[in-house]
This record gives sequence, C-alpha cells and structure tokens, in this order.
Amino acid sequence: MRYRSASLAVVVLLLMGWSLPGQEMEVQIRVLGFEEGLSHRNIYKIQQDSAGFMWLATFNGLNRYDGYEFLPFGIPDTIFGQAAGPALDLFVGPQNSLWLVRPNFLSVFDPLTLGFRHIRINEENLARGEEFTPNHLCIGPEGDSWMVAFGEKTAECFLQYYDKTGRRKVHLTLPGKYENRPLCRDGEALWLGGNENELWQVNGQGEVTDRYSFPFWGRDPQAARVVALQEGAHGGMYALLQNGQVYFRPLKGDKFSLHPASEQIPPGKRFEAFRVEPGGNIWLAGEEVLLYYDALLHSVRDFNREVREITKHQPIYRQIFQDRSGVVWVASDFGAIKFRAFRQTFHHLFKRRQQLLQQWLLQYARDRGG
Repeated sequence: MRYRSASLAVVVLLLMGWSLPGQEMEVQIRVLGFEEGLSHRNIYKIQQDSAGFMWLATFNGLNRYDGYEFLPFGIPDTIFGQAAGPALDLFVGPQNSLWLVRPNFLSVFDPLTLGFRHIRINEENLARGEEFTPNHLCIGPEGDSWMVAFGEKTAECFLQYYDKTGRRKVHLTLPGKYENRPLCRDGEALWLGGNENELWQVNGQGEVTDRYSFPFWGRDPQAARVVALQEGAHGGMYALLQNGQVYFRPLKGDKFSLHPASEQIPPGKRFEAFRVEPGGNIWLAGEEVLLYYDALLHSVRDFNREVREITKHQPIYRQIFQDRSGVVWVASDFGAIKFRAFRQTFHHLFKRRQQLLQQWLLQYARDRGG
C-alpha cells in the first residue's frame, strides 16, 4: 500500500506537467581561438554592437566576429611615439564607436572609417614602469567617459572624467592600493567600488554623495570588496563581492539585500566577474571556478572541469558577456568560451513523462499480477 501510494504521487506529478530538473537544461560549450582566425587567444573583454557583430579586445589588438570567423583590425603600435600595448578593456559607445583601453591611452575606433582618436590619460611621465592603465569604462550617450586609472609605479588609483572633446575634468586619488574598482551607471547615478567593502555613489565632480558598506566575516574587509557591478534588466543594480556573495538593490531602493544565489556559492574562492541574465540566472567566474546559478531550480553547476577538459588548461576567466541571442561568452587567457544553453522542448519533456508513466504502469501491472 505504501509503494502504491508513492507511485500514485509520481503519476500525479507527471500529469501536472512536472519534469525532472536534470533533464531540463543542455549546454553546448565551444572554445574559439587561433583556428577560427583570432589574432590572439589572450582575451580581456567581449562586447556586441548594434549590428550584431561581436568585438573582442585581445593582447594582440581588436577582433570582430560575424558568427563564422574573426577579422582582426590593425591598431597602431605606437601613439605619440610611445608603445601602445595590448587592448585591456573595450566598450561599445555611441554610433558603434569602440572605446579601447590601453596603457596611458584611451583609444576610440570608428569601424566605418577605420580611424582612431586617442586620449592621453597619463599627463605625467610615459616611461616604462610608470604607466597609467585605465579600466572599467563608463561611456555616456554624448561620448563623455568615466574611468578608473591605475598607476603602475605608485599603485594608486584615480577616478577620471573626460568630456566629449577629450578634455579631463576630474582627476581624484582613491584610497587603497588595489586596481579593480568597478564603475556602473544606475539610471542617472554613477556608482564606484570604493575603499575595501564600500560602494560609493559619486556626482559629476567625483564627490561621494552616498555610500554603502557590505557585511563581512572576520577581521579583513577585503573579502567583501566589490569586484563587479551590473545594472539590472528592469533597473536596480547587482554587486558581486570578492568572496562570491551577490547583492541586489531594486530600482529606487535605498539598500542592498543578499541574493538567494549566494547560498549556493562555495566558500574559499576569489571571484572576479559575473553576469545576471534577464531571467534571473547568474554566471560567476573566479579562480578555478565557473558557476551557473539556475534561478528556477535554485541550484548551481560548475563548468570549470568541462572547460578544462576542452582546453587542457586552467583558464583565467576575466569577463562574462551575454549577447542578444542569449549566448554567453567568457573572455579568458585561453580564448573565447561560448556557452549555448537551451531548455528541452515541450515535445521532449512530454515524451520523457510518457516514458516514465509507461514504466510505472508496467510495474503496477506486475505488482497486481503478484
């Protein structure tokens, strides 16, 4: 009787349309590199323009991907007589202009004219070892730009703002001796990864107008340092901490709350990047970990082992990007890693339920037959 009741419950669940969680998601992984024409597999940033082209900033310049092959674009080896260095960051700006971060310079590339415009961000010595490296670009609709620049010699960080003509209007020294200070716009507000576990809101003059402190355990607030920010699909903002905890502040909200995904994050890892999908699923990347949080199932899957089996190498994951078709791209030091995830169709799910139901009916008949 107990077995028959349990079996009847299984049938009820199948008829209600429930499916086995492990059968719902399939993921196709592909690593793009030299074989597809990529100029260098050491990739720092991936973006998509309004025409659908994918753009990749690599150690050896800029690459465009049309879905079939890569087309490298030449970048000047020298700027104002100085070695330009690799493209370390990338942002798609107004009219599909491409803003490239390089040591000492911010370069703006026009894909139509193939021309460059260079903004010198280091107004001091350009000698080797004294570079200013900009990162975490925030480009406005008029072509103005906010960034954080890191001084290699002094290990100081500077918050900088340039107007659309390329003139510097803000240059403020930030506290602390670490490089990664994310920037993010939340509507009209600009947010900056501040000192240690703090997140700052700054105005047009770079002045701090609001701040939020994230909780941490132990004596070291660096574990709760803000390493990445993302604006939500419907407003609000997500924040990733170095320890993998994810926080969310709703649109017009005044505080952050811990995201449910944080319960599934393994402790003891350092995280660098994340991407929140419009449906609420979250990708997180860190040292030897590449996680996918399924919001529907409230479960986490680590793809790092599968990527290692393909590359025969432990990649360094730098950035996660999702294009408009839903494909997830991961920029790494071993190429562009593509994840194409899809749910099984209703036909496949129905067929699976039908198989389970037939198995139950066969077992039930055997039990009745004695």
